[in-house]
Amino acid sequence: MQAPATIALSWSQAPGGDACIDRPALLHRLEATVGRGRVLSDAQADTAIHGTVGPSPDGGGWLAVIEARHGDGTVFQRRLSVDGHDCRELDEAIVLVVALMMDSAESQAAPLRVPSRPQASSISVGADAAFAVGMLPNASAGFGVTSDVRFPPFWPVGLWTDVWPTVSTVRAGTGARFGAWTAGMGLCPLAIERPGWALYGCGGATGGEILSTGVGLDVTLSHTRAYVQAELRAGARLRLFGPLFAAVDFGAAVPFARDNYTYTQVGGAVDEVFHTAAVIPLGHVAVEVRGP
Repeated sequence: MQAPATIALSWSQAPGGDACIDRPALLHRLEATVGRGRVLSDAQADTAIHGTVGPSPDGGGWLAVIEARHGDGTVFQRRLSVDGHDCRELDEAIVLVVALMMDSAESQAAPLRVPSRPQASSISVGADAAFAVGMLPNASAGFGVTSDVRFPPFWPVGLWTDVWPTVSTVRAGTGARFGAWTAGMGLCPLAIERPGWALYGCGGATGGEILSTGVGLDVTLSHTRAYVQAELRAGARLRLFGPLFAAVDFGAAVPFARDNYTYTQVGGAVDEVFHTAAVIPLGHVAVEVRGP
């Protein structure tokens, strides 16, 4: 009985393909398919197989190129591509093609296209830094967490919550301190996603509470007021490495109510400390761990 064919396997990830299957993972799955002991050194193997996997040159999906050189001089190549967002969608096809190349001596074959599987549900979480101009006096910054929830075929849902450290506005020794906490939710129907990066647009609302405390007044009072705003945001997301991404977005918000913060002087005159802006420029910077 003829001995099973053997191969020497050379495999690499192209630039940007760090999330794709690597050689140890491919070897493990290949041996589970065809049996152990069939991947040898170059000098001992019947067939030399060279392959690489990474982003498609046109920026739309992923591409694996696999070439087999048999001992009789026959050379042929397979190109596998997928349009999905996950490079690992190619894994099963890569294992199958390499296994077939062990024994095949056919000539150049037509490219094999792998259908993209539906995107799976996922939840992503990250640290968030926010800024706004006009929600509190002057420009203010908040810190919190952000999340992205996906249940295809529905639009992605963005979630965020932030705590806004105290800022002060004082004139002639009198004024007030302001702090806040907010939480929001939005739908993100606009998205252009490619391996390693994405552009997105979201619309939603943010609500919370604003705490104000008088400064330098004869009678110091504190007030807590509810706060709600509608907002639109657009941004970009870039893969740093593995599942870790950096995201930045900018937008604008319109508060449902423009609160006016004042104090009354001893003589009865009313001075304005702060008036919520009619339109509030805002933005977020986040580092997040994203699911598949």
